[in-house]
Amino acid sequence: MAVNPVTFLDDMKAFIADSFQWCKSESEQESTRILMALQNVMEDVKRRSKMSAAAEQSLIAAQGRLAVMAENSNQVSLDDLLGELRSLKSDNAEVSRLVNPVIEALQFQDRLVQNMTSIQKVIAFWFDFERNHNVDVPTPELRQKLMNELLKRVVTVEERSIIREHLSDQPSPQEQRAAS
Repeated sequence: MAVNPVTFLDDMKAFIADSFQWCKSESEQESTRILMALQNVMEDVKRRSKMSAAAEQSLIAAQGRLAVMAENSNQVSLDDLLGELRSLKSDNAEVSRLVNPVIEALQFQDRLVQNMTSIQKVIAFWFDFERNHNVDVPTPELRQKLMNELLKRVVTVEERSIIREHLSDQPSPQEQRAAS
């Protein structure tokens, strides 16, 4: 099948948006699986561990709240689950040690979703920019304008570095270190 140059950018943008949406959906489903695993861990800890009464009460209360979250939703959001775990963590030091690894895993999952969202925004804007400024060789001013607009759409230092590396006329920090 031949590529239609008129619709290529729109087709590619739609494909990327759908792909990232699928990735985000998979991530949210993973949150639900983590929630179920956490409920099982809490039940196991209650049965086998000699916890203080305060820690056990915190776990019982959290288990009830997590069960309600699981019943009320096919997919539990990362933010909701992280909020519940942070609340549980602050209740008791023993419980905090139990949930810290789960919180770290969920924070990684959340950052991954945020990164995918940023990348999707950058790609969509870049395609639109290319369509609106249909030039074979962009001027330094046009490259600078694109770079500035893309930088507005990202949030992390790493994302900004990647954009600058690809669009700046200045050498990247990596190139500067290599030249030294």
